[in-house]
Amino acid sequence: MTPAPHQASGVEQPGLAPGNGLPGVKRECGTYATLDHGPYQLMNNMFAREEAAGPYEQCLLQREVEGKTQLGWAWSWPGFRPGSYGFPELVFGWKPWSERSTDARLPVQLGNVQRLGVQYAVQTESSGKQSLALGAWLTDTGKVSANPLSIRTEVVVWLDYVDGIHPAGQLVETVKLQDQSYELWSESPHGDRGDGSGWDLYYFKAAERRRSGTVELLPFLEYLQKQGRVQGEHFVASVEFGNELMGGTGTTWVDDYQVFVTAANEAAQK
Repeated sequence: MTPAPHQASGVEQPGLAPGNGLPGVKRECGTYATLDHGPYQLMNNMFAREEAAGPYEQCLLQREVEGKTQLGWAWSWPGFRPGSYGFPELVFGWKPWSERSTDARLPVQLGNVQRLGVQYAVQTESSGKQSLALGAWLTDTGKVSANPLSIRTEVVVWLDYVDGIHPAGQLVETVKLQDQSYELWSESPHGDRGDGSGWDLYYFKAAERRRSGTVELLPFLEYLQKQGRVQGEHFVASVEFGNELMGGTGTTWVDDYQVFVTAANEAAQK
């Protein structure tokens, strides 16, 4: 694989992500590089970088705006991969490949969750194919350790997306939740937990595309639970938010991002 390109003599090379050399903007382009920010971790997730059709780059961004730290990411991926090349993301909680949780409120058993919601706002300038996705991992344990074998389900909501793409798997049905219409897509098994086995993947593709707003995740999980697709004794391990990058170039800056978690008997879940 061709290494990610770098700036040379002030001239952008092919494959360079936008934003290089901008004053006041710090970039971190290492694979799985992270930046901690309060209860959140910004991660440069490039899980399918080996599939790139040529020189590529994906970077975390950080700058100061009116005395406050603003996070973002930039990318350049040649070609098109329906399952995406990377997912630069804000992680809240325990990503099952990680040794720690970013916040003590997660993981929490699904059956005890009273509220799980997100408030968000982003600015994105891009060409190519990408979505804005909000997701959650569900595991069979609340014990935090690097343990992808604990993954049982991945649930993703497409908040925004360009024309000409659709989620992984097959279209199951159209549902209405929180006065919004969503296509439900499903694929099982999906991914690799490290032993060749996968997990159940569910996508909710919003009919109305929005780059800002408040989304309650719990109703999506409860809907799947009523259908027997997820189990109440499983744990919500993490909430993750970012762009699924299928190809092209672009930049996203996060103007607002907050995760809200309320659970009964939280102390009993660890």
